[in-house]
Amino acid sequence: MMDSYEEFKKRVAFLKSSVEKSKKALDEAEDDLNELLIDCPCVEREDKETYYSGSYYDKAFTKYWSQCKVCGKTRTIKEVTHSHYG
Repeated sequence: MMDSYEEFKKRVAFLKSSVEKSKKALDEAEDDLNELLIDCPCVEREDKETYYSGSYYDKAFTKYWSQCKVCGKTRTIKEVTHSHYG
């Protein structure tokens, strides 16, 4: 039984080491990706909108924005307030 426990401990240590190496590689890749996305030209953009219904005290409005399909950067285009309350 002791042999199997020692093998178990070795396997756990190996897997922990493997996970740590993988996390480090993932962090490095994520850093590289973030550095690359800083210089994104944002050529492929998608127009989006969201309607907010408002409430008794707040008028309803719609927000329109443009979002890059590659890096996800957003740019607010406009906000249109409607003449009615929620």
